Amino acid sequence: MGLGFVVARFALFLRELAGAESVSLPPTPGWSAWIGVALVAAGVLAGALGAMQFFRTRDQIERADYQPSAFAELSVLFIVLIVGFALTLYLTVTT
Repeated sequence: MGLGFVVARFALFLRELAGAESVSLPPTPGWSAWIGVALVAAGVLAGALGAMQFFRTRDQIERADYQPSAFAELSVLFIVLIVGFALTLYLTVTT
């Protein structure tokens, strides 16, 4: 979530810096804000799924009926990989 916040605010920081230095920046489509928000959302989703997985596993252990499952972990991994790939593509195209 912290990385998402940094990515979302980086474009704003660059605009402020350019304004202080009286340098004009080329117009950008604003993808960094959307990618940052997606990373923050992935962090929130990871926390929620982790809490659900914890309580489900704890209940299974208490009933002596533990069944390992990696669905939540793989779901979050898939989302983070997609957003990370989008961020890598964005940074490659814009630099």
